[in-house]
Amino acid sequence: MQAYGPVLFPNAYTKLSDKDRVEWNNRAISFTHAVVATLVAGYLFFVSDLFREEVAYGPVVFRSTIFTQFFLGVSNGYFITDMAMLLKYYPNLGEIEFVVHHAVSIISLFLAVHSGYAHIYLYTVLLSESTTPFINIRWYLAAADMKKTRAYTINGIALFVSWLIARIVLFVYLFAHMYWHYDEVIEIDTIGYYFMFFSTSVFAMMNLYWFEKIARGLIKVLKSKET
Repeated sequence: MQAYGPVLFPNAYTKLSDKDRVEWNNRAISFTHAVVATLVAGYLFFVSDLFREEVAYGPVVFRSTIFTQFFLGVSNGYFITDMAMLLKYYPNLGEIEFVVHHAVSIISLFLAVHSGYAHIYLYTVLLSESTTPFINIRWYLAAADMKKTRAYTINGIALFVSWLIARIVLFVYLFAHMYWHYDEVIEIDTIGYYFMFFSTSVFAMMNLYWFEKIARGLIKVLKSKET
């Protein structure tokens, strides 16, 4: 992953401090996980029929396969590793909200892998990882002193739109789906049941908090273009 820096922005990477190089490399791993997670979740929802209501695979909340189990485990491995990096370099790679986000993610993924339940909701949340590449690209462009470029503005707009769709609208659908299938949701074991509502609520609140910051940042960039 360290090779990403010299290849993409050779001049910028060599000028970074050791602290920023650590973050640069860490974001490369985050970028890779986000792309793979988005592709896997996209496949399960838009190509596979596993989570489609019309197929007779049993209650959708309890559907899982060896593949869905496997990738949730892989994703959990990423979050555990990234949590270790967050704690080792705290607060350089992210402050307390990122630690909370990762802790909730790790527990949620562990419970889903252990029980085999609620995979449809875990993959809905993983689909929201589609916004992460834009977040990382924004950081890379800023680190390369490219905040005033068209690329930075376009990426900011893409981040705003993708966040609105994948972390706001999609979460409205997630809660609606849980309501529509509450007769299945209530059958989940007690710990899983309560933690599912807790974790999705935490993610939703964080998404709204970060969305406000993204919107403010985009408005600031667009206003600077007018002057």
